[in-house]
Amino acid sequence: MSSDNINKIIKKLCKEIFPKDVFQKGNSRVYIDDNGYYFTIIEFQPHSLKNGTYLNVGIDFLFDKSDICYIIF
Repeated sequence: MSSDNINKIIKKLCKEIFPKDVFQKGNSRVYIDDNGYYFTIIEFQPHSLKNGTYLNVGIDFLFDKSDICYIIF
């Protein structure tokens, strides 16, 4: 399966599952949920050897002055 087909599947499922205020960053596999004082980053990282992706989710508090991105598992 080509990466274009995988991207189409990811995009379709994200539209069905995520709330309406979660948006895609350009044509990338990164989705952002802006909640005012923090935002959530959802990334579907491609797998290098197989069809499929890794799921990375992070949260960034906008009032925090450090450069740390908090990861939620």
